[in-house]
Parts: sequence; structure tokens; C-alpha cells
Amino acid sequence: MQTSVLVEGSGPDRTIVRASQAKMVDLIMLATQGRAAFDKLMLGSVAERVIKNTLCPVFLVPIIEE
Repeated sequence: MQTSVLVEGSGPDRTIVRASQAKMVDLIMLATQGRAAFDKLMLGSVAERVIKNTLCPVFLVPIIEE
């Protein structure tokens, strides 16, 4: 399995979607703070926009602060 890190652009959601398409990635992995209301899907605005604008699977990892 090959992984890589890429740092570029501004506007995180647009940059993530654009880079994932250009690199033909198999999976996008994002950390999310889940600041939405309890009864809503616990996604941050960047994560939500990435999911809505890509066909690639997105794996979300919640950040749990102690």
C-alpha cells in the first residue's frame, strides 16, 4: 500500500477534492471535530463539502478531546 501527504492550495474542501481527482486517489481520510447539533450527522463543514463534491470514498476520524 502506498500513501502520501500533499500540502497545497487554499480553500480546504476545494483543494482536497481537486487534488484527489488529479491524483486519482482511492480514499480520502479526514479528521472531524463534529461540531454539528447532536441530532445531525456529526460532520464539519469541510468534511461535509468534500463528501458532497467527490465520488471517492471518504473515511472520517472523529477528534475526541479529553
